[in-house]
Amino acid sequence: MVQVIKEYDLCFCGDVYAEDPSKLFIRERLEKIFSNCKNVIVNLETPIVANSRLKPMNKYSALKTNVKIIDFLKKIGVRAVSLANNHIMDYGDSAAKFTKKVLSREKIKSYGYGVSKSEAFEPCMLEVDRKKVGIIGFTTTFVPEALSGDDKPGVAGIRIITRVEIDPREILEEPAAPYIVKGEVLSDDLIFLEKILKTVKKECDYLILQPHWGVGLAPYNRTVLDYVKFLARYSIDAGAELIVGGHPHTFQPIEVYKGR
Repeated sequence: MVQVIKEYDLCFCGDVYAEDPSKLFIRERLEKIFSNCKNVIVNLETPIVANSRLKPMNKYSALKTNVKIIDFLKKIGVRAVSLANNHIMDYGDSAAKFTKKVLSREKIKSYGYGVSKSEAFEPCMLEVDRKKVGIIGFTTTFVPEALSGDDKPGVAGIRIITRVEIDPREILEEPAAPYIVKGEVLSDDLIFLEKILKTVKKECDYLILQPHWGVGLAPYNRTVLDYVKFLARYSIDAGAELIVGGHPHTFQPIEVYKGR
């Protein structure tokens, strides 16, 4: 049973998407929580596409929505959204840029996408009980065309190298074992992330990380991948107080690491 207390300072919600925003709804218990929350934060898992001539990127799945999704976000009291995910660039940079513009016009902060890598990794700053809270969003799930660069628009991305490690004799007795797939964070991106976290930490009282990572498809989405555990602990060591992950579309275990 969900316990509804008098007031919440921060409420994080997972992926929000519907091609037809009129189909979006939340149940009564969750609505009560959001109505008592000062800062509702969601992952907007779609670009707002107003130009019908835009074509989707060549990728596994491409999502889009229209400007009416803003009405839903405002209805549930959203103050900030992460755009650091594998869908915000589905219809190219012009749709992503338009999405950011519409959100800004409606006084909804956004982060995790930018016209450059430095802008994509810029934190969202919120004031909570006279304390400054910084939130950084990044994604490990993206196609190369969506990744931001020094002078290239895109998402705040952390690259993962996927390796398949096979013991020829063992695999005969463990055919199709999922543990043969390993993920390794690119060292250059680790160094960059650590630098960003330490810099932002000096600018706020509390630092929260909102990564889009792991596996989104069932039943594999119930497994917390090794690279996710490593990256989470690495980020705590670099200064993050709290990590709120997304993308698996289900609840996963919570870990307390070094008291955080």
